Amino acid sequence: MSDTADRYRCLRSLYKQAEDAIHNLGIEGSGTDILAINELRYAGHHLLNALTSEKENEKEEQFSRFTRHCERALYEAYDCSIYFHLVQFQKFKNDFAKVSISDVIPDFLEVEMTMRKCKKFLEQARSASEKREDYYKEAKSTFSKVVEANQKCQAAREELAKKLWAMSRESRRWWRGPIAILVSAVIGALVTILVVY
Repeated sequence: MSDTADRYRCLRSLYKQAEDAIHNLGIEGSGTDILAINELRYAGHHLLNALTSEKENEKEEQFSRFTRHCERALYEAYDCSIYFHLVQFQKFKNDFAKVSISDVIPDFLEVEMTMRKCKKFLEQARSASEKREDYYKEAKSTFSKVVEANQKCQAAREELAKKLWAMSRESRRWWRGPIAILVSAVIGALVTILVVY
């Protein structure tokens, strides 16, 4: 095999990784894949420039730009997806704030710690604005963790909704007693007033 063929395979592999990450993000329906798609579009532009360039140093520069844009597309895809899952997790916590989530998800504290670490990773990656594409490899691992944690939470929604409903029903039942006593007292007072007068 020639070095050129090996290099093209590596470039194709990197492009495919970015494309797959964008595809996965698009399936989630978050609508935040535009940045990653643009990065792949730029990568394609640089690849075409490299393939049509007759100057070796220009060709190398364009291949380098292609690689950076593919890495950036990967990072952007994972970044957006991690953010999407963090928002979903926060919504989950808000929806079930009144019930004990740990009763249904015994390792919920671990899940929450995972989400906090993912959020911290995202904050650090976003603050390192000059070299964000360097984070793409770690972003893939973080993405896997956040998806797994969020899926665990989403799977518990039905059971937690039952607990929330039961708690709500119990709360309504508790109020029936005092209200019945109050209504009885008012009716008793009215009857007494009517009988006396």
